[in-house]
Amino acid sequence: MKRFKDYRRWVIGVLGVLLLRLLSRRAPLAVNQALGAGLGAIAWLFKPKARRAAAVNLARCFPQWSGAERRRILRTSFRETGKLAFEADYLWHAGAARIRALVKEVEGEDVRRRAEARGSVVYATPHLGCWELAGPYVALGKPLYCLYKQAPFGIVERFMRGGREAAGLSLCRSDAQGVRQLLRALDEGHNVGILPDQSPPRGYGVNAPFFGHPAYTMTLLAKLARRAPVVFVFAERLPRGRGYRVCFAEPPPEIYERDETAAATAVNAAVEQLVRRCPSQYFWAYRRFARSDPQAYRTA
Repeated sequence: MKRFKDYRRWVIGVLGVLLLRLLSRRAPLAVNQALGAGLGAIAWLFKPKARRAAAVNLARCFPQWSGAERRRILRTSFRETGKLAFEADYLWHAGAARIRALVKEVEGEDVRRRAEARGSVVYATPHLGCWELAGPYVALGKPLYCLYKQAPFGIVERFMRGGREAAGLSLCRSDAQGVRQLLRALDEGHNVGILPDQSPPRGYGVNAPFFGHPAYTMTLLAKLARRAPVVFVFAERLPRGRGYRVCFAEPPPEIYERDETAAATAVNAAVEQLVRRCPSQYFWAYRRFARSDPQAYRTA
């Protein structure tokens, strides 16, 4: 039975990769995003656990909103997350000229220039908007070494790794060896990228408030901040497939504190500030509070 399930997953992975690759090379961005929005709508209907987890997160983070408003944001966020599945390969192989053309607006360019004038920069990209555009855009100016989590299936792993490397990213696995590689790249003068709102393994984080609730938060970003300035960046999708708005922002100064809890609180505050800008494009289905509160998603 297990071998049959593994074979079925492999077949689904191969077919999915082939479909995504065909569409990304043949269809424009607006079509890829429309198909992705449809996939997200299907996930909304057939992924009840993800739907309920997202509802728990939104209720915690925006209790002042009405139930109708939260449901509207939830449905939209599923469609926005679905877009990522179809636009990622399109962006990985878009090339520098097309990436620049797709970025219609840039906010906070002065923040980026000041940081890069000092040498290496740590770019922190939350699960907000199109994070598969943020990395390649930053890498247009200087090579970017990124920490990433491996995909569970070999065919998907090769697809994602090959695509991201084609986009100019140098990938470091999210393990001890990968972290050492990331630190070495930073010390050698390269820029590095990290997802700051991903729960780390036990022993590699601290509890810090996120939208007023304890969330187990990585300490790695604070350690990197002792070596280089931190800049937060995300790519907001513009309506009707017009492209993206890339936003650079400075984190609170407490991110450079040696106290791990103070620094982690600053990390979450920076993520929270960006999420408030376009909450419908945040990945709400991620169980952000699970490690701090094992009961948070008990019914999810």
